Amino acid sequence: MPWYNRTFKPNHDVVIAACSQSNHLVVLLGLGVSILLLYFPALSAHFISDDFQYLSYMLFNSSALLDGQKWDFWLIGGIDGYLYFRPAGHVLMFLDFLMWHTAAWGYHLTNLILHWLVSFAVYLFSYLLSRQRGVALYSALLFALMPVHSEAVSWIAARYDVMAGFFCLVSLIFFILAQRKTSVRFYVISLVTFVLAISSKETAIPFPAVLFFYDILFNWKHLRVPRYVIRYHLAYWIVLAIRLTFFGHGYQGLSISSEKITYWLDGNLSNLVLPLDVISPESRWLLLLGVLFVCLIFRAKRLVLFGLGWIPLMAVATLTGGPVSVPSICPQWV
Repeated sequence: MPWYNRTFKPNHDVVIAACSQSNHLVVLLGLGVSILLLYFPALSAHFISDDFQYLSYMLFNSSALLDGQKWDFWLIGGIDGYLYFRPAGHVLMFLDFLMWHTAAWGYHLTNLILHWLVSFAVYLFSYLLSRQRGVALYSALLFALMPVHSEAVSWIAARYDVMAGFFCLVSLIFFILAQRKTSVRFYVISLVTFVLAISSKETAIPFPAVLFFYDILFNWKHLRVPRYVIRYHLAYWIVLAIRLTFFGHGYQGLSISSEKITYWLDGNLSNLVLPLDVISPESRWLLLLGVLFVCLIFRAKRLVLFGLGWIPLMAVATLTGGPVSVPSICPQWV
């Protein structure tokens, strides 16, 4: 039969995949535009507070760093009294210095790009679990525009939180893909990005517990098999043990008392309901009862339980110092 008489039958799987990728690209661009419109004034902000500590160290030691010296102090030690193990964040900060030197807007641009990537990761993660593009888009927009993120996005020195969040989300996405596709490559990517997360900020330390919590909700039958636990979870706990044993800078473990728990609870609840200032001793318990009520109603909805559960799990690491006050560092336009 001549080629011009043949009926064209498209491969529906290929068409669906192409449409899906196109839709994801539209979401990526839409999130970028939304974040740029919201945070555009941050590009005109200057260095503030701890930014000068990092900037001054790089100004006086950039030649030595480029010659391969003082990297042990820059990556593992600390600067001017700060003793944190955040090598991934320090590397990005130095790359910013090489590109922008003392131009603050360039550092702020990097922060906006990081927030953009995290928001898109939220979209991909939500879509991976729900398979509903509307749910994923709403989740990503809510995350991108929440006022509680204004400090981490607008303050250069707070980018370590954004980096840790991004790498944790990517690690979780590839952890799920590794299970579904039985892929060693995806598992390795998940493990490597977890290493980058705990090398960005110590708030990523509880992440292996989040993975375990995910499997409790979605893979309980498999979780009861020791071989499954060893295969999918043991490596994360080994990496965490190495991190805490040999590179424990900036994290002294949990410091728990009734006063600290109350302060931690009020601070995190306040951050969740920003910009509303409604947290009081009475409203605290009302909000907690509301969360428990939602859990009771949606106890059969694993997605809802996971969404409500992983937030306090990740926030446990902040019991050491408590939640950060958000408005104090933000530019005046927030």
